[in-house]
Amino acid sequence: MAKCKAVADDYRAGHPGLAIMLRQGLSKSQFTEILADLFMKDNLTPMAPAYEVVTVSTAIKALSPFAENDSGYVRVEYTDDGATLTQYSKED
Repeated sequence: MAKCKAVADDYRAGHPGLAIMLRQGLSKSQFTEILADLFMKDNLTPMAPAYEVVTVSTAIKALSPFAENDSGYVRVEYTDDGATLTQYSKED
């Protein structure tokens, strides 16, 4: 039950699915099951996340700030001027 509440809280805070899985230590199937249950019980309504989390690709590793990325993930935030990439930390 605590994991369900944590997932719901993270989802409402605008965290994307991958970030929630990393933050809560869930597999994709566990996350999907919890999220589906929350949607069916009307505890959550679908919404767009505030940002994205993506796996660090070879192209991103070529950018000097990400060459030493230990987490393996990058946070992507879109603005009117383009996209901002920062190293992702599940504590964010």
